[in-house]
Amino acid sequence: MAYAQLTYDPWDMPREERQAVFVGRENLLRQLVTAVEEQQDHQTVQHYLVLGPRGIGKTTILLTLRDRIQDDAALSENWFCVQLREEEYYIRTLRDLLDLTLQGLAEDEELSEAEDLLAQVHEERDDEKSLAIAIDGLRSICETRRKRILLLIDNFDRLFPLKPGGHRKKLPSENQYRAFRKLLSTDGFLMVVGASVRLFEEIAAYDQAFFNFFCPIEIPYLTDDEIHLLLQKRARAELNHAFLRKLEGLRDQVRAVTFMTGGNPRLVLLLYDVLRQRELRTVVQSLRETVSGLTPMLKHIMDDMPRQQSKTLDALVRLGEGTSPSSIAEHSRLPLNVVTTQLGRLKDARFVVVEGGGKGRPAAYRIADPMFRTWYQMRYLRPAGRRIELFVEFLRALFSTEERRKLIEERWQDKRESPGTSRAFGATDALLGMEYYIASLEDQQEQRKQFNRLADRIMEYGDTREAALLLAENTAPADSSTAEYESAGYMALGDRLLEKGELERAIEIYREALRKNSENVEARTGLGVALGQSGEHEKAMEEFDALVSTTKLEQPLLCTAHVNRGLSKYLLGDTEGAIADYTAVVDLPGALPGLVAKALFNRGLCMGQLGDIEGAISDYCTVVSIPGALPEHIVKALVCCGIQLEDDGDHEGALQEVEKALLVDGVPRRHSSYALFYRAHLLEKLSKTTDSNRDFTQCAESGADITVVHASVEALVRIALQEEHQEEAISWMSRLCQLEPADTTIEQRLEFRIGLVTTAAREASLRAAESILDALLASDEPEVRERIAFLKPAISFAGGDDEHAIASLPQEEQEIARRIAASLTQEKSDRSD
Repeated sequence: MAYAQLTYDPWDMPREERQAVFVGRENLLRQLVTAVEEQQDHQTVQHYLVLGPRGIGKTTILLTLRDRIQDDAALSENWFCVQLREEEYYIRTLRDLLDLTLQGLAEDEELSEAEDLLAQVHEERDDEKSLAIAIDGLRSICETRRKRILLLIDNFDRLFPLKPGGHRKKLPSENQYRAFRKLLSTDGFLMVVGASVRLFEEIAAYDQAFFNFFCPIEIPYLTDDEIHLLLQKRARAELNHAFLRKLEGLRDQVRAVTFMTGGNPRLVLLLYDVLRQRELRTVVQSLRETVSGLTPMLKHIMDDMPRQQSKTLDALVRLGEGTSPSSIAEHSRLPLNVVTTQLGRLKDARFVVVEGGGKGRPAAYRIADPMFRTWYQMRYLRPAGRRIELFVEFLRALFSTEERRKLIEERWQDKRESPGTSRAFGATDALLGMEYYIASLEDQQEQRKQFNRLADRIMEYGDTREAALLLAENTAPADSSTAEYESAGYMALGDRLLEKGELERAIEIYREALRKNSENVEARTGLGVALGQSGEHEKAMEEFDALVSTTKLEQPLLCTAHVNRGLSKYLLGDTEGAIADYTAVVDLPGALPGLVAKALFNRGLCMGQLGDIEGAISDYCTVVSIPGALPEHIVKALVCCGIQLEDDGDHEGALQEVEKALLVDGVPRRHSSYALFYRAHLLEKLSKTTDSNRDFTQCAESGADITVVHASVEALVRIALQEEHQEEAISWMSRLCQLEPADTTIEQRLEFRIGLVTTAAREASLRAAESILDALLASDEPEVRERIAFLKPAISFAGGDDEHAIASLPQEEQEIARRIAASLTQEKSDRSD
């Protein structure tokens, strides 16, 4: 099914379609039509002002009123109908307004005299004389034709714009309003029906031009039943029979629409496509464009608002629906009596509505206009102005969690195109579609996983900035500056790359985060860690030196900087310096237990390196006794304590320590597999072969960590060959590719196989190595088999030193074959000695 055209501007709708979806406004329209009828014979004319927030249907009502006047023979006999567009930026004076009125009569009513008069108005360069020509000419047209002019003016409150930075009392716009009132009061040829979002000062204030001059008419919000009817009419206009069949079963969803939109028809129609398509991209873009178009007007309103009032309004938007005055006072740091006063004024100005209150019930306030709330959130609460929370709330109300999960996975299935061949799932589509469904997930861990997945895909297309902004939406504080906001996004993206081991890109991204905000200490910490992991220890030291010297650095980050600087020092050979950094963390009052445990563990390693066995064991034992130490820290400390005891010749003591490690609960599988492997190693040392084989087998089959899997398989093959159980060794080789974790790289696979075949040749025989290789060539993945096939001639070369055996191999593989042969020759020589 094709998308709806998403035409939310009534001017762009065909007249028939606009009439077909006209809902909930018949009484109001009837009131206006009756008012026009009653003015036909009156000497003086009553003027009207239709009031309501953006999207409530003011323009539609004016257009429909025009249609009714033109369609009615009696009314069209007595009235010319001229309607101005919503944004008539041309108008600055009353002369401009009457100029457009003449233009409307010339074009819409096809009056030749209006066209001639328009030319005269334009030719006269003196504004006052030009205005007089327009007034006299319009009066003459109406007298000659025996008709009056119904002038329909949208956004009446912006009719004569204020000059920026001026004071209302001294502005020419006030004079224009007074001139307009004089015209409407003294000449009965013109009736005005205006529309406005509010009772602006020129109408509401007693000392202003239009005070009590217009009859105000409030437009009500749509009810559940009216929204249901609007959706029904919209679907009928599009011949959307599938949606019509489902509509009766969507009563709960219709109530959700009412709640989210506040009964605002424009927002209802925006959400219509979500109901019919469950797709958001085009709808979100339409609302974004609609809301962006409101910025000049709404920003002007906010600029003119008293500071205490705007601060109260800001707190209400941030705190959300149903907020109490006391909560607003606490958030805004304004006295409660000030907040109560400002809420009253905001209510009178129709910015907020109050619910409850009276008879001991607490009053709660909410923003009256959902469109204003959305605009404010986009412009002021989210520096990047990207995600519109209305849609997130709507999805939560509309679809169950399981439905949203299913929709997310369906979209992942739809977006499987390769970035190298298609941009069908580019950054814009991802952000305007998938992001909303992911943001609606209640489970924060699940949400984070999906956002990381989406950021990864966006980066595949080279849209690094968009990926960073996506993550910023969910990591940066709402009150961040734009620079802080973007820096937080890049930092989160750097953390993501660091976690995946993409160190070069992580370093680049962390540096971008620091370019955005040089005071982002978390990004500097990440940069230091990434530099250290990539082997650039001196550069890492520079970053950690900068962090340690930073004043007012939060304690956890200070500890992290010391720990990582200590690691860099250790890797650069400065073991004493590393111990000093670790000690600084251990001695810091109130340091987090996890960081103290990490510092103690690393200090123990350094002490062991310096031969201080007692000091090392003491630090490891302290780690175990720290309340709040992470389970993995405890396990690593117990294992390292065992290693120190083993180095000191105490194998039984070492075994006791590792047995303790295996009893620790909540240990990540990776760390528990290391402990199990070490126990297998100790059991083999103690000649408990059956028990050691059991542990090695469990490690090999754990799939927890490629290092443990490979080391365990190597041990099992070595033991089998030593005991001349060649079939058992071959069996392990046949299972190898199934035992390796899915993320094992091709380089890791190749390096291990080459090393294992070499070990088999050295410790058993060339025939044993060849049998193991044959098992690999029969069971491995195709790419691996192709890459290790050269070992066949390499083994032949090692056995006979015949250059012809490897002559056909590429140069690199010939060199590997020679190194294998050389190592075997050296091994034989060592054995002979």
